[in-house]
Amino acid sequence: AVVRCGFRTEAALQSLAAGRAEADAAGLPPLAWLHLEAIGPGSDAQGALWSVHGIPLCGAGAGVRTDAPEASVERPVEGPRHREDASEGGHPLLEPLDEGRQRGLTVCTGVLFNAGASLDGSRGARLDSAPTLLMQWLAYHEVLGVDHFNVYDSDGSAEAAVARLVAAGKATYFGRWPSRLSEKLGAISLEPHCRHCLSALAEAHCLWTNRGISRWVIMLHSFDAYLAVAQGHHGLTGNERHYGATLALPLQTLEPVRPKLGTLAVPMMDFGGPPRNSSWLVSRFRHRVSNPVQVLAPIGRGNPNDDSWLNHPGVTLRNPENVVGVYDHYTRSRPGATDVEAPFELLRVNHYVDIFGERCSHRFAHCVLEDSGVMWAVPKMCHLLGMSTCCLELPCA
Repeated sequence: AVVRCGFRTEAALQSLAAGRAEADAAGLPPLAWLHLEAIGPGSDAQGALWSVHGIPLCGAGAGVRTDAPEASVERPVEGPRHREDASEGGHPLLEPLDEGRQRGLTVCTGVLFNAGASLDGSRGARLDSAPTLLMQWLAYHEVLGVDHFNVYDSDGSAEAAVARLVAAGKATYFGRWPSRLSEKLGAISLEPHCRHCLSALAEAHCLWTNRGISRWVIMLHSFDAYLAVAQGHHGLTGNERHYGATLALPLQTLEPVRPKLGTLAVPMMDFGGPPRNSSWLVSRFRHRVSNPVQVLAPIGRGNPNDDSWLNHPGVTLRNPENVVGVYDHYTRSRPGATDVEAPFELLRVNHYVDIFGERCSHRFAHCVLEDSGVMWAVPKMCHLLGMSTCCLELPCA
């Protein structure tokens, strides 16, 4: 069936001048009504399959004009509805609103808790001594070129860290996210065994709310996961050198083919090993595994090809227009979309697994390869956070 729609103002409003004046004085927007009708094989030239009139819409301020000539007039006669277009020269009833520049990349968190923690174990650390781990994480990705952050928590602990970005319009904060869904879910999410239980819903929420707003969306579960471009090095050559190790080059390279892409799989590499005496996460752990971890057990494999991104849990960069489902490390793209994987030499996620305890030494691959690639960003992070000095090693010399 073919669905036709039209908008018109309610003629009765014109006769209710006093009521309209009261509404204007109260700051209420004018109203418009939506009319739908379907025409298909079951109807003829004199009728319609169905017709629904009078669905009220709330106007967007000056975007809806009740004093303009009717853009579409539906005559309520028996049988077919005939349509008369507005006279030439009339003003449109609904006008486009300026929604601003579309974002390049939005980063989503999982449902965080205890987000005021820092490496020295204190909470609410002073900016002139040791920024909290969430502050470091946000500042790093801001330097990297992330346009916006969707930050979720279960206990309100992220509010202080994101306040600066929320005020600047660079972050949207969903404090106590599980409690927004229900009181019971809010209570469950505070239990130690279920602190991440609502992250899957937050992940889906972040994707859908960014459709039409962000070109790309990526989920980094917590402040132990850092995006890194070109291994963090400024080793690019030729005309690409001025991009440095920010997201500008990868996103510009992807833009011509973005309409066809659903998912760009980004490898995740463990970082840990011998800790340095630093309160900055990227400075404390500078050893990594040599290659992305692969799943060997048949029950955990998603593809017979050993090198497939479905066989090593990483992170997915998602095109909201072409992705229909998300869950943790994986994504389902709409039929016909293309999924590709980035080589870790170009784009990867540094996963600092030893952040709160020794883990890398107990895994299949150990963190033995020294890598200080992202250290270039630390002075820029300090400047962004308004720090006069940037102490990487404690105590400062």
